[in-house]
Amino acid sequence: VAGVALHHRLSAAVVGEPETLCVELKRAAGGNRDPMIVIGADARVRHQSVVNVMEAARLCGYSRITFTTQQPRR
Repeated sequence: VAGVALHHRLSAAVVGEPETLCVELKRAAGGNRDPMIVIGADARVRHQSVVNVMEAARLCGYSRITFTTQQPRR
């Protein structure tokens, strides 16, 4: 069964400790037991914030994580 991507923006205030973020991820996923976590971050995002999102997904039991990219603006 194909999972549904989790399209939910989390504010910088929410992206803190992985345990707290796991609660937010579960809330955003609703009843979806296997959401696709899509991480999009630019150069301004702290590396630790991305690591925290990945750790939160692991704590929630979510293993489907991917990253987005964008073409540079010209």
